[in-house]
Amino acid sequence: MHRSAWLLLCSFVIGCNTAPRGAAFGFDGDAGVLWRKTGQTCVEMRDSTLTGQTIHFVTASTPPIIGRARIVGRSTACAALFADSTGSAFYDAELVSGTLDEGMPALALASVTAPLAVSDTRFSSDLDGDGQTDTFHWCTSAEGIHLTLWNGLPATGRREWHRYVYVGYDLDPTCTEAESRPDAP
Repeated sequence: MHRSAWLLLCSFVIGCNTAPRGAAFGFDGDAGVLWRKTGQTCVEMRDSTLTGQTIHFVTASTPPIIGRARIVGRSTACAALFADSTGSAFYDAELVSGTLDEGMPALALASVTAPLAVSDTRFSSDLDGDGQTDTFHWCTSAEGIHLTLWNGLPATGRREWHRYVYVGYDLDPTCTEAESRPDAP
């Protein structure tokens, strides 16, 4: 099959997402939050060009579940679900594979070309292609969930990405200071 025919088939029939050659994963623009709340599936991500693309997601659960979601279009209704997301784009999405519990946020990943691996307790991949494993971690504060990506192991490696999702109900805090501290300006 010719490459152009394969890409057309992949894009329209199968619904897979292949990042353009040379497109590199960037933590600031290609990591975000997928959240299903009040029957609506929403994505918050800094990349404002995702409409029509398929992204990966990793649930904040043990064991983590990897799935895919298709970005349907921009959404002002989804913006209301996320607090303190200055500079972000908000999208309606629909699940393509995997499951996502109502009210539990997940890590959303665009432009991923590296293999994604899940163990019983953690998700890891070399997302940015630097030869070192990036690890997803989540923990709880009194009323929200902190989603983080680390170069290496959580809380001992370098924190590369962080989002806080206010869930609106009381939780038992599990985060350490390193996991929940605000990003430096």
